[in-house]
Amino acid sequence: MQCSKTPLPVRTFLVLWFLALFIFLPARLYAHGTFEDPVSRVYQCYLENPESPDSQACWAAIQLAGTQQFYDWSAINRFDANDQHRAIIDDGELCSGGKASHAGLDLARNDWVTQEIVPDAYGNYEFTFIAWAPHGTKYFDFYVTKEGYDPTQPLKWSDLEDEPFCHITSVTLADGRYKMSCKLPEGKTGKHLIYNIWQRSDSPEAFYTCMDVVFTESDVTPVPITPSPTPTPDPDACLVDYQITSDWGHGFTANVTLHNNSVAVWNGWRVTWGYSANQQVTSLWDGVYTQDGSQVEVTHAEWNRTVAPGASVTFGFQGTYSGTNQPPLNFLCNNGLSTAPTTTS
Repeated sequence: MQCSKTPLPVRTFLVLWFLALFIFLPARLYAHGTFEDPVSRVYQCYLENPESPDSQACWAAIQLAGTQQFYDWSAINRFDANDQHRAIIDDGELCSGGKASHAGLDLARNDWVTQEIVPDAYGNYEFTFIAWAPHGTKYFDFYVTKEGYDPTQPLKWSDLEDEPFCHITSVTLADGRYKMSCKLPEGKTGKHLIYNIWQRSDSPEAFYTCMDVVFTESDVTPVPITPSPTPTPDPDACLVDYQITSDWGHGFTANVTLHNNSVAVWNGWRVTWGYSANQQVTSLWDGVYTQDGSQVEVTHAEWNRTVAPGASVTFGFQGTYSGTNQPPLNFLCNNGLSTAPTTTS
């Protein structure tokens, strides 16, 4: 008995159909995300309608590189990055990630739509990233342009401040988004560009985002950064636990837990301490930190700013040191002296 075979033309058609389906699937199905707040340059043009955008800058980008770059708003990526961002992306091509498909985003113009960003009373701002396809995160680095930035000139690496003003190493996915609280850089006013690099931890791949922003001072009375030199001790209001969770001789990780022992809800919190050795905090999660010499200050993230009476909040960090890794002796919690901290290692 001879088995029947699919006629060659039908088989050929099926093969070609599946190949076409694979090849022409929208690139965004394999892409990964962009910033929603503040809105990224590419996502702004997408929201305006890639076929008929409202702004002249988006129209000009279409004339150079077509409309597909806006449909592929989550695909400004480089598979070969591996932390070598400045080596693989040339000056003038930062917003496209060096990809010809998104070259319209590199146009040097003064009329890209901007978003005003206003810090909260602690100087922080919550960035929102649409995670179309979540990946392992090595870091999100946020850079900002230097004073004197001219948007009518092609964006160069040297136009950015040397160090990121915010370095995030741990993110939590909620409702398809990553929310990251960052302390905004001081002294920035007017029009600037924020440049973000998302480096994956599970691949050499990285993603790049340009955000056109206008820095505006908060109209909320700022919380004083420097505490009173002689604060009134309130040992029952806040108890601090400082725990070294890992130590490998020149670096360490630690968790800090703040216990709300008062009768009031904390609507925002802050803790400061001083090191007696030369410890340096290099990254921190579930909070926002600054360090000036030996003095460290940590404030809440947006998602953990509220702490009920009897509850606690924990943040962790990684640091380096040489010599002896001596724990801090005194903590200042919400501008009041904490009881003697519990320290474990």
